[in-house]
Amino acid sequence: GALEAAGTAELGRQPARYAVSQGRFTNLDLAALTGNPDQASDLSGTFTLNGTGLAPESAQLAASVELAPSRLPVGQDGLDVAGARLDATLRGGTLGFDLAADLADAGQLTAAGTAQPFRQPLTYTAEGTFTRVDLAALTGNPDQASDLSGRYSVRGSGTDPQTLAASGTLTLDPGYVGARDIDGADLAFSLTRGDLVVDGTLDTPEGSFAFDVTGRPFDANPSFALGERTCFTGLDLGRLADLPDTYTDLNGCFRGSLTGFDPQTADGSGVVTLRSSFINAARVTDGEITFALNDGFVNAAVDLVFAADATGVEGEAARPGRLLAAFEGD
Repeated sequence: GALEAAGTAELGRQPARYAVSQGRFTNLDLAALTGNPDQASDLSGTFTLNGTGLAPESAQLAASVELAPSRLPVGQDGLDVAGARLDATLRGGTLGFDLAADLADAGQLTAAGTAQPFRQPLTYTAEGTFTRVDLAALTGNPDQASDLSGRYSVRGSGTDPQTLAASGTLTLDPGYVGARDIDGADLAFSLTRGDLVVDGTLDTPEGSFAFDVTGRPFDANPSFALGERTCFTGLDLGRLADLPDTYTDLNGCFRGSLTGFDPQTADGSGVVTLRSSFINAARVTDGEITFALNDGFVNAAVDLVFAADATGVEGEAARPGRLLAAFEGD
């Protein structure tokens, strides 16, 4: 690539002073500069800089960078940006930043926060927005097409998922992921030394969900558990599974656990408890569905109690109905 800069430096002063009034970089490849092939990039843009001092912990620095269309060293294949602006300051070892990025077909992103890059471990805070984010454009997988907008915040220390400590929030506006519409979501998470906690709500046209999830997603054999606040309201399985002759209005809660993602080796168990619900025209007053999964073999049991049928045989009292079923299979 190419780099041009014009500015001043007063290196004989204590502390040193320096400034770049005009800077430009064209087709800059960080991999060629650092020798790290994971940082392959194609960066073009302009920058300005004003600073005092050279020691990272005591230097005072203000910089602005404007990217023209570029490719960043993010992900396996890099991330294309149509343009971006970053304003940053460094004072007392604390980096402040304000970023606005246009990711072309992948959407737009803003972020503002602080970081302490010279501490061990690295600490950081950030909050911002994302607009019309398309995961298919980010990942190259057309099955992950999306239109997501919302807000986020994150605070943490460290970068290794096994040892870092982080927490944050995520709010989603109406949008979609794949073939599923989203009416909105409010989620909070924390991750401490590999232990993940997620709670919040998700609203969809197929129903509303509340989450109470704990787990260790980064272990060699990931595990998850669903707590008592994991519940659903107005769940329509017919719409969810695209079954035009089936309508449900299910309300209840789900408790369970799962270890491993491979169905052939995963182990898990769970209990679904139903409150007043409908399956087509039949009203369920009470119900419980249990299952156990062991190395691909499933045992399940269903116990549903239906409301009394007032159209029973003349002269007989209406009686509630009950459905009992057991299933096992590989």
